[in-house]
Amino acid sequence: MDIQAELADPAYRTFQMKLIPTVDPACILGVRMPALRSFARTLWRARPGEARAFLDEPLPHATYDEMNLHGVRLVLLVCAHQAAQCHAAPL
Repeated sequence: MDIQAELADPAYRTFQMKLIPTVDPACILGVRMPALRSFARTLWRARPGEARAFLDEPLPHATYDEMNLHGVRLVLLVCAHQAAQCHAAPL
């Protein structure tokens, strides 16, 4: 998954490197969470096959930001599942 060209923010990368010094700086792209959430939604809608393949890749992913994307995608799947159950339940 190549997210760096479209979403990476060098200034935010520098900030993140200070927050998580145990992560190799080469693995941090600096993607802000709102942009990552939006990317996750767009990816799932526009390229569902690629999104599923990404979730099936073995962990850990190559970058910190891809790990975050994986987590965001899982949360969105759970939320969608719960919303579907709420709408299916009789009132």
